[in-house]
Amino acid sequence: MLLFAGIVMKRLIAASGSIVSQYTLCMAAPLSGKAAMVHQLASRGDMVLDIDRIFACISGLPLHDKAENLRFNVFALRDKMIDMIKTRYGKWNDSYVIGGYPNKTDRERLVEDLGAELIYCESTKVECLARAVAERAGRERWVEKWWDEYEA
Repeated sequence: MLLFAGIVMKRLIAASGSIVSQYTLCMAAPLSGKAAMVHQLASRGDMVLDIDRIFACISGLPLHDKAENLRFNVFALRDKMIDMIKTRYGKWNDSYVIGGYPNKTDRERLVEDLGAELIYCESTKVECLARAVAERAGRERWVEKWWDEYEA
């Protein structure tokens, strides 16, 4: 069981007593535990945006088996969902955006655009590579690529 105590304060209460939504961007390397962390933090009625699940949804393939020819469609859906978060479209409670975001400028821009809290799911390259090898799905190249591009 992963524990992330004290990372996010859920459902902030404004001075008026009304509920204020929490916007969270969870970023880290592939196989670092981002989705597991968000699963622990999110509640029913929260919006969770996960690019891996969008790929699986529109391709019908297993999670993490990404049909690269669909990436433009996936990114368009992701951008639409981010616009929904920015404009507060719908009746969801809190929102969580899960992604790698190794580029510091891209990450900071998204945090600012959403007014989000940034959470880094801490892991090491060795840990992520070990998980990739253990699952035997050939994701080592994604882990290597992320660590090559990561800007703290």
